Amino acid sequence: MTRVFWGMVALTAAWFVGIAVWSALAIGAEANWLPIFDVRATGYSPEAARDFLSVLSEQGRARYLGPMRALDTVFPALLAVTLVLGVWRFFGRSVAIAFSVVAVLAAILDYRENAAIADMLRLEPEAVTNEIVRTASALTMSKWACYLVALTGFAVGLIRSLRTKHA
Repeated sequence: MTRVFWGMVALTAAWFVGIAVWSALAIGAEANWLPIFDVRATGYSPEAARDFLSVLSEQGRARYLGPMRALDTVFPALLAVTLVLGVWRFFGRSVAIAFSVVAVLAAILDYRENAAIADMLRLEPEAVTNEIVRTASALTMSKWACYLVALTGFAVGLIRSLRTKHA
């Protein structure tokens, strides 16, 4: 079980680096280095969304809807499984259940966010409604809030585990 857990941690971390590099280099360069929607943890306004969409090149749009979307289809499940394995490894049943629910909710929100962002990317900037942006932005903020809670639980459990082993 230990190998599976650490293997998942390594795979999830590598996948995250891949997404970060891809979005920063391949998409960022096509959007005047504006941050992609997925990483805007504090959300974005309709104006900010339209600004991003208006500077995003067609190649950037294709990369966001293609390879980035494919990478980000796998990542939420990887992260949720890794977090769930971790909290079950580090905590008792009730705490592990609570953090597991939050980790799975984060992944669900991430998938819904991906769909909302894809909807925006398929539209011309002037056709993107305030409602579409508010929905996507709320999903982005909610996803990040849930991931933060789940990651905090994971980190606390890991630190406690390491302290116990070295005490």
